[in-house]
Amino acid sequence: MKPGLKSQLVSFLLPFTVLIIVPAAILWGRKILFPGWGLSPVWDAISITAGVIMVICGISLLVWTIRLFMTVGEGTLAPWSPTRRLVTIGAYRHMRNPMISGVLITLLGEALIFAPAGLLVWFA
Repeated sequence: MKPGLKSQLVSFLLPFTVLIIVPAAILWGRKILFPGWGLSPVWDAISITAGVIMVICGISLLVWTIRLFMTVGEGTLAPWSPTRRLVTIGAYRHMRNPMISGVLITLLGEALIFAPAGLLVWFA
């Protein structure tokens, strides 16, 4: 039996908190409103572009692996709705925990875009 829509949506709560709410609180607390490191415009453009590419790749990996959990594993990443089958295809064939890799890639991309030390600490 496939997990219900409510269970699927709730399972996105943790990644949303880690990738959106906490970084936004860090940025807001440090009063950082604009992207960039405050270096030359060329270096800011390079860091922002690299960060955006990393965020897109990280979120894509995260969504792909969560989708595999739901379709192949017949569950969610939430502990109250675990998978019923072991997922061994896609990214899971090549790495141990691609969900965490997607989160870390996204966090590093956010740190490259906005540049506060707090995001690097949160990444670590």
